[in-house]
Amino acid sequence: MHIVSYLLTLLIAIDSLTVVIDNYAKGRGISNLNNKSNLPGKNVVRYSSGIPFGSARSPGIKLNPWFVTGFADGESSFSMSVFKSKTAAIGWTIEPCFIITLHIKDIELLNKIQLFFGVGSVSTIGNKVARYRVRSRQDLKIIIAHFEKYPLQTTKFINFMSFCKILEHMNNRLHATVPGFLKLLSLINKLNNPLSESLLANLAPLGKIPSSVQKMNYILQSH
Repeated sequence: MHIVSYLLTLLIAIDSLTVVIDNYAKGRGISNLNNKSNLPGKNVVRYSSGIPFGSARSPGIKLNPWFVTGFADGESSFSMSVFKSKTAAIGWTIEPCFIITLHIKDIELLNKIQLFFGVGSVSTIGNKVARYRVRSRQDLKIIIAHFEKYPLQTTKFINFMSFCKILEHMNNRLHATVPGFLKLLSLINKLNNPLSESLLANLAPLGKIPSSVQKMNYILQSH
């Protein structure tokens, strides 16, 4: 299902990407894209593990925005981390994060995505994993603006909208009060993976987390 979701969304990028290639070809004086002999070897778009080689590794070529959305549909996640904080008024805080994790061999693509957005950072974990992360709430505004203009097409859209709603509450300082924090925990518990039992045990002194939250009709209305 993971691969299928990515492929379905990638289809949306094809039409837009075709226009980009066509315009590039015209600029190079190439009149017939169907004739492969007309294309200089170094400019042919190649594929490795499903990733457009030319777009990912050619410094002069920008990633197509629909490709970024399609790739994010399959490989990204919107998450909220909950942890203790000595500076937070209630002793706990929430950290939002947009993240894409890949094999380290594809770190160049993550660098390209970082350049595309102009925010966030790329790092490695050991010698096998590379990740792109955006954690600043100010920087996340750029990420959100992109996906509002080029919407996600799978159920990840629902996660995105939930993520945006939680961020909106945080910007309104809802997380700075115990009742508001507990309400956000209930939303976070539905975002991706449920909060761990050990974390819930540590949070227990704050009070009971609402077991049900009114369904967010804005999700479907906004799509």
